[in-house]
Amino acid sequence: MDVQRRDPTFAKLRVYPSSDFIAVYGRQLANDLSVSGQTGRVDEEYRAQRIEIPVRRSRPGVIVAVDAEDSSALLWVSFESRCASADCAFGFLQGDDGRFRLSQVPVFDGYSSGTVYRKRIAPRKVMEKTTLYSKTSSTSVYFTTRGAVLPVALEIKKRKTVRVETIVAPQQGVRPGQTPSAE
Repeated sequence: MDVQRRDPTFAKLRVYPSSDFIAVYGRQLANDLSVSGQTGRVDEEYRAQRIEIPVRRSRPGVIVAVDAEDSSALLWVSFESRCASADCAFGFLQGDDGRFRLSQVPVFDGYSSGTVYRKRIAPRKVMEKTTLYSKTSSTSVYFTTRGAVLPVALEIKKRKTVRVETIVAPQQGVRPGQTPSAE
């Protein structure tokens, strides 16, 4: 079944990430350095703000735009009802195997570029942009760098319904003294 032929604007289609991920954006507010006279130590105070956008595996996303990048399809997926444009959506780039992998994160003015974490915020869970080489092109997508090399891909949940009508032939059995008749 061709999804785009049945729903050309992708209005009804919902996609899901293959794993939980969190996009984190930070900005520095103030940095203060002071020397304490009593203890003789240097005290450094750092104040900052950060935005965290957690995207759970069970959260449905809608495709808000379709672009092309390096002869590959780029889907802009929004996981928020307030976002209806590619400016606030996540970009998923199609690889040679047909899977769409996380390639771009939204940009916020005044904040640093987004850091992507897989499942939780921890130094071991940082995902880095890694070049994915193939026969036709090389694209840059987010992968985990420690342990198993895993991307965040898009999934479409499908429900397959098979309806089977069963016809049971009547059977009476053969009683003692009866001979089977050919009908």
